[in-house]
Amino acid sequence: MQQSIILVCITNQVDGEKLIKEGYCMADKGNLKLKILNIQNSKQSKNIKDTRLEYLFGVCKFLNVDMQVYWGNNFSDIVIDYINRNKIKQLLLGRIPKSEQDNFISKIQETFPSIQVFIQN
Repeated sequence: MQQSIILVCITNQVDGEKLIKEGYCMADKGNLKLKILNIQNSKQSKNIKDTRLEYLFGVCKFLNVDMQVYWGNNFSDIVIDYINRNKIKQLLLGRIPKSEQDNFISKIQETFPSIQVFIQN
């Protein structure tokens, strides 16, 4: 039987370390495989501080998990495609603006009714 996977989605580099570590703890407690998906707005690709991204890669390396970085403008489509291709069972998100949260989570749960969605406090 394939091990269930928890996906941590990062869009804010500043909160990324905390989110990665929380996902690591959840994966460890639930005997889950951990995947990290870092999505950055393609318009900001020239403005992002490489040191933050490199730091998050270092955190992942220390915890022995891989982080994939995607550049794009449609966060929900990227996440849905990734969930579909990787058979994700649980999703951990950082804080999302309330105006976007309900729509995004509804779209995920409509597409994947059995997925568990957690939002970091």
